[in-house]
Amino acid sequence: MASQREAIIFVHGFYLGRDRNHFIDCLSVGLTEVLEFPRIQEIGEEKITGHIGKKFKLYFGKNISREIDVYDAYWNDLFSKPLSGSNLKTQVFRGIYILFYWFFTKNLLALRNSPPLLIGLGTSLVLWIFWFYGIVGLAFVALGQEPSFLGFPIPEDWSKPISSFGKQMTNWSVWLIVSGIFSFVPINLIADVADFSTRYLEENSEGKILKAKIRKQVADKLNAVIETGLYDKVTILAHSFGVVIATDVLADYQEDHRVRYISMGGCLKFLSCKSRQ
Repeated sequence: MASQREAIIFVHGFYLGRDRNHFIDCLSVGLTEVLEFPRIQEIGEEKITGHIGKKFKLYFGKNISREIDVYDAYWNDLFSKPLSGSNLKTQVFRGIYILFYWFFTKNLLALRNSPPLLIGLGTSLVLWIFWFYGIVGLAFVALGQEPSFLGFPIPEDWSKPISSFGKQMTNWSVWLIVSGIFSFVPINLIADVADFSTRYLEENSEGKILKAKIRKQVADKLNAVIETGLYDKVTILAHSFGVVIATDVLADYQEDHRVRYISMGGCLKFLSCKSRQ
């Protein structure tokens, strides 16, 4: 069998705090240690103009059937303002905005045709509400110490009862029990994903700039791989929110080189309820 050479470009989802090598290292472990057939061996790096990937060989018996170079279209460095890292005031007002943004979504009933997605989004919504409840409780407590905490003065005869109520919110037995259960769940990540998704979908200047930067980063990787002329086949593999980004890029793809597209765990059906794009 003639040797073929293939490039895979991985477009990952939203995972802040992961360094540039994290995702491609995870793929490497999966290919070399999880798959039993064909046997895959990592044999070094592949360097093209401005980009570095990992090189693998696939073995069927004793013969090499294919070479695969894997590149990571890393883009998380373009979003450096996670909601969970903002001050409490920003979290309160941004949280209220996001809650209303997603609450008024058309065609939500269409999700009943996709039970796995509906269950996943329902779970995320519960976690989001839990996170927002805690933020509001902390904000109420803060008003007792600083009546102008929200940016406008609140009379003392109002701020003290509100602060007292905030303390009760965070001391209720149900809250404490649920806090213990969810202490192992990445609730801050859920909040950050909701915030990022909202910013990406919005058609304001911030959203357009964010989309343009991320698309360019992925498109540059794709173009660099194709321009080498080294590969018989080029595949884009996208996961989670990376499916949205990869679809955005490929929607405008006009090169002659054919690209295969594989998506995993995407959320296009749900996001189409918020964005015609």
